[in-house]
Amino acid sequence: AFGMFYTIMNIGALCCGPIIDGFTLISPISANRFIFALGGFLSSLGGWIAVSYLEEESTSKSKRSDMENGTGKEKDNKNLRNTYMEPSFIRFMVFSLLLTNVRSIFRHLDATLPKYLIRKHGPGVAKGSIYSINPLVIILGVPAVTALTSRIDSYS
Repeated sequence: AFGMFYTIMNIGALCCGPIIDGFTLISPISANRFIFALGGFLSSLGGWIAVSYLEEESTSKSKRSDMENGTGKEKDNKNLRNTYMEPSFIRFMVFSLLLTNVRSIFRHLDATLPKYLIRKHGPGVAKGSIYSINPLVIILGVPAVTALTSRIDSYS
């Protein structure tokens, strides 16, 4: 499931570059401002749709049954403590903490590469298409490397 998600995410990133380049050429506002405004609008629309379909009755019934059974906050705290003490949860948290540094490197690339390209090559540079090289290499390279290294045991 994660592999499919990762592939679709990279296909979206690959398509995004030329779209941003085209938008930069024809639009009077910057592509970043448009994307920010569109994201805010779509998030607000999604939030409004989610809130409009909430069922208050089912929520209030479950809260009432928790209060009657005495399983409210005490049971939640016990479940949280049990989760925090699981070795798999601790490994997951350490792994996530280590990957935070990798993600920060990519976010730094997202923030500084367009500005660098504009300074170096001028305002007409196709910065989105240049940035799309990374997802293209991932889409083509990961399956190739996986096929070439499939005979090697991962745990030896």
